[in-house]
Amino acid sequence: MAAEMTNAGKVCSEEDLINEVEKYPWLWNAHHLDYKDVVKRANSWHAIGIAVDLLTEAYSSEVEDIDEPAEPDGARSTQT
Repeated sequence: MAAEMTNAGKVCSEEDLINEVEKYPWLWNAHHLDYKDVVKRANSWHAIGIAVDLLTEAYSSEVEDIDEPAEPDGARSTQT
C-alpha cells in the first residue's frame, strides 16, 4: 500500500504525486533544456501542489528563497 500525505484533512497518495511530477520532465531530467529554469520549476511545483492539493509552508519557504537574491558566498541577503 502506498504511503499517504495529508494537508488540512486531505489525502494524497505517493502515486498521485509521482504521476503529477512525471508530467514535468524539467523537474527530474537533468538533460532537459529547462532543468535549470528556476521560474519554470517553481511554477511547476506550484501546479503540482494544486493538482494534489498539498500546498504547504515548506513549499512557501522554497518560493521565498527563489525570490531572494543570493550573496556571492551563497548566504541569503538580509536586506528588505
